[in-house]
Amino acid sequence: MPSVSWFRTSAILLSWLVLCAVVVPLGAAGAETETDDDWTGYYLQGGIVAGFPVARQGNVDFTPGVGVSLTAGVRHSPYIAGELDFSYVTLSDTDDFNKLKGNLSGSTGDSKTLDSYSFTFNLKGYPLSYFDVPLIPDWIEPYLRLGLGLGQTDLGPRTANRFLIPIGTGVDIMFHDRLGVYLDASYTVLTDTATGNKGAILNGQGQLRAGVLVRF
Repeated sequence: MPSVSWFRTSAILLSWLVLCAVVVPLGAAGAETETDDDWTGYYLQGGIVAGFPVARQGNVDFTPGVGVSLTAGVRHSPYIAGELDFSYVTLSDTDDFNKLKGNLSGSTGDSKTLDSYSFTFNLKGYPLSYFDVPLIPDWIEPYLRLGLGLGQTDLGPRTANRFLIPIGTGVDIMFHDRLGVYLDASYTVLTDTATGNKGAILNGQGQLRAGVLVRF
């Protein structure tokens, strides 16, 4: 019988794909409302996150987690934006806690839940602002994202604080000049431990994000 983690992974991926399939037709239906492809200004966005932790040790596995993200940014020009991003992912479990190097004495192999927090500054580039692609309407705005920040991972009694380098891509889908949704896929590289326990837990974490975008 498939495990709970298998069902959770399937549900996360299926939900993300369904959302992708639904929001694009909705955006097309709302395209009669004029969108501003030269827009600049402040924005807020927030939504759900599916996290896929990658353990530092190959013999340690984590189930996918779920969480939330909140981002505040400013689009300086049609071509580039800068933003501050916070995300929290939980419900990522492992049965391999006792395999981690440097494990605390007396710990067992019981299932442990991983919580991860991240705070990053990101730059987003919108390549289609430089040139037109006839097959892609103005209300679909793909972007590339690169950032730097700090994060914390908690696993049972173990804590590690890490420098983060998120690399990702996504798309803003605008139903209106000020309202839309975003879909985002990224991988966050975790560098050597910045402070705290030197026993690093993760090498990185993949993320899928989806949520609401509001422009001001």
